[in-house]
Formats: sequence, C-alpha cells, structure tokens
Amino acid sequence: MRGSRKKMRNPVKPTLTELLRKFTVGDKVHIIIRSSGTFQNPKFHGKTGTIVAKTGRSYLIDVKDGNATKKIYLEPEHLMLSQK
Repeated sequence: MRGSRKKMRNPVKPTLTELLRKFTVGDKVHIIIRSSGTFQNPKFHGKTGTIVAKTGRSYLIDVKDGNATKKIYLEPEHLMLSQK
C-alpha cells in the first residue's frame, strides 16, 4: 500500500448528505476514500467506476484496474456522482 499515508492524512468527515446519498444502477461514480467507515484498498482512490448493483446499504462497482475489471463494494460516503 504505497502512498496511502498522504491519501489518509487530514480526513474530511462525511456529511449527512453524503451518508444518505442515493444512486441508481448504471451511474458513473468517482471513488473518494474517506478514512471513516469501511473501505477498500487506497489504490482505488480517484478512480471512476460504474454501479452494477445495490446490496443493503452498499453498492457494487465495476472499476478498471489496468487490463482487469474489478468489482468492489463501497458505501455511499465514498462515492460521488460523475458529471456526464
């Protein structure tokens, strides 16, 4: 996990709006890793993916990692809707 120290420095706490944000299947989202809550590997910070499904409170997202497409589960406070 090289370079994760600066990504996790001075974390911004998620607001109530970010916690209650809703997305639909097919939306393009940016991944912004917040240090609060559960999150995946910091290498996904700044990546853009597509929402595939919703499971409980989390979303299943397809993200390109090199030539591979990876599926990760993230909660809405780690996602931001992409401008089309």
